[in-house]
Amino acid sequence: FEYPEDRLLRLKGTISDEDMHHPPAMDQNGEPCLMVVKHGNTTGLTVGHANDIRSCVHNYHEDGTTDFSMEWAILPFDNKSGAFSTPGDSSAVVADGSGRIGGIITG
Repeated sequence: FEYPEDRLLRLKGTISDEDMHHPPAMDQNGEPCLMVVKHGNTTGLTVGHANDIRSCVHNYHEDGTTDFSMEWAILPFDNKSGAFSTPGDSSAVVADGSGRIGGIITG
């Protein structure tokens, strides 16, 4: 990852399913990993490891409506880093170092 000279990561495209499930890079332990970043209103810029496990969440509301979402776990970059996101970071885009979008923070 090369930090852009103007400090602005240009977002373009999406992270492919293949790269999400079979990351193209390795972490410091030689394990496959997909590094992602986000800039949240509360935590600012954070870096994390994207987990290849997804959760399917179905919410059933009292009025009979339902909604469905896919949730993606992002782990802290290392044991010295804080949480990838906290309350107040909702709507922050999660992207890889190439600017490909992987998701959005909710909740």
